[in-house]
Amino acid sequence: RRVFAVFEQPDLKATFAFTVTAPAHWTVISNSPTAADPQPVTGAVNHNGRDTGARRWTFATTPRIASYITAVVAGPYHGEHRELTSSDGRTIPLGVYARASLAQYLEADEIADVTRAGFSLYEDVFGRPYPFEKYDQIFVPEFNAGAMENAGAVTFVESYVFRSAVPQATVERREPGDQIGPSRADVFERDLRIQRLDPREQALRHLHRRQIAVVKGAAQLFGGHLMRFGHVIHPFQAECPDTSRSWRETRVRP
Repeated sequence: RRVFAVFEQPDLKATFAFTVTAPAHWTVISNSPTAADPQPVTGAVNHNGRDTGARRWTFATTPRIASYITAVVAGPYHGEHRELTSSDGRTIPLGVYARASLAQYLEADEIADVTRAGFSLYEDVFGRPYPFEKYDQIFVPEFNAGAMENAGAVTFVESYVFRSAVPQATVERREPGDQIGPSRADVFERDLRIQRLDPREQALRHLHRRQIAVVKGAAQLFGGHLMRFGHVIHPFQAECPDTSRSWRETRVRP
């Protein structure tokens, strides 16, 4: 809403084609892959600490998606690249990104393993393959939420890149339980299938938490925290006569 005029409603969809000019040493990520390698911009100057010139990134046009799941993420990111095989035989690139200064802490293999398990579950549940060309997961600074399920470019708060030992419950919240796992429920359901706000989205998040918690041995987390948390923040369906009540009723209660 700060970038372009938009009707922010899930059943109003369009295609999007982004072109981004950014400092040459930055990485730029969006919903679709780049249509070609980023190109140098002749004579461009940037003033972000060191002048490396600029490059222009041109991204392939997205399929029809809702406006609120578009994304452009740019900065001095470090990326790790893996892949998975979709149910239709396609190879889906998996990107895992964090600030370059956090590269040594980025557990890309673990994140990719959890991602593959989630894809297998949801492709089976929906009876259809993943609908987008890639699946990037970006840990971003100064993010005011746990995660945002942008199509093909999911963002997470970077506090989930652990720089020291953390309790196992915190690891489980990041992966099977509360962020990386359920975010795929939203990508499959909200980004593809739901035409209007629908309680099925939260039902699918619940399914993922239950299934992957069992696979990863996180049943205690599921029963002790996520069931309570989910019923308050992400109820399957709730009364919403006006926006004021919606705000009051969906905040965390002690």
